[in-house]
Amino acid sequence: MDITRINKHRHLGVILTSDLSCDDHLSLIIKRTNLKLSNLYRNKYLSRRTLDTIYKMNIRSCIDYCCQVWGPSLNETQISKIDKVQYRAAKIVSGAMYRTSSSALRNELGWESTKDRINYLSIIHFNKIQSNRTRPLIRTCLPPRNENPLDLRVNRMYKPFPEEKNRVFSNSFFPKMAKLWDDLPHECKGGSTNEEVEENLANHFKPLKNKLYSYGSKLGNKLQTQLRLGRSQLNSHLYDVGLSLTKKCACGSPIEDTYHMIFNCPNYAKNRTDLFDGLENCLVKKIKFYSKNQLMKILLFGENTDDNERFPFNKIIFRKFQTFLLKSKRLVYNQL
Repeated sequence: MDITRINKHRHLGVILTSDLSCDDHLSLIIKRTNLKLSNLYRNKYLSRRTLDTIYKMNIRSCIDYCCQVWGPSLNETQISKIDKVQYRAAKIVSGAMYRTSSSALRNELGWESTKDRINYLSIIHFNKIQSNRTRPLIRTCLPPRNENPLDLRVNRMYKPFPEEKNRVFSNSFFPKMAKLWDDLPHECKGGSTNEEVEENLANHFKPLKNKLYSYGSKLGNKLQTQLRLGRSQLNSHLYDVGLSLTKKCACGSPIEDTYHMIFNCPNYAKNRTDLFDGLENCLVKKIKFYSKNQLMKILLFGENTDDNERFPFNKIIFRKFQTFLLKSKRLVYNQL
């Protein structure tokens, strides 16, 4: 009986090729996620918290599926294709404007980069294998261990594979994760239980998420987010990306930026008075003891956000600042 030789096979949802390339599977992921992005865009009027959940459940889950198998072998060009999908989703979820910094967007939402996400999921799985929480057969694929991993001359738990001169093999799961594990800080790998180790790894790879940034009405939250990211309808922000011919404010000031709008522009004098009168009982100190730059930072990012007891007061600060932005009507052009 003749057996037909094929160069591509789909197994459990992952496309495997004879040359071990991930291009075909990556193309499938990009196609799926782009279709789901259109659904996310159609629901962009939902709250930021809801959109964040939809993205993680319906879009990021497609990227995460079996990424331990194909993810470590991706090159920078392939990773950038997934990054573009994530960037489009981040703009929809946050309401960010054109040409907002991708790294600033990830920090705003508390999302890790594609590379960090793959490394995090892969190293978690690698830790399960080496800590005997998987079937014995897969543990035979681990690289050989150093006899004395604490030797300062070696300082590595695993020896390199003899086959690592092969580029395809060296970029596969076990060689790459063994090297990543050895390169991690000791505090990430320490812990009396597996749960503690995984928590340490999560803290290392995942950025902190500020739940305060999701507070407020849909439009008010979006306007505040745009100012926090430095890309809004203000002329200085538009000028930086070539969408305005001037940085001037309508009041005649040479620069219309966030600082000018909050503190100096005469067009919003009444709204400004209402804003700062309402902040008097929400701040740690009397408002007269803050500099204007400190006040602007508090309005955009909150005050002492690491202190949970300050959370209710920061919610009031955000609500009053968003009210100021909505009443000014300066940033609402073409927002929804």
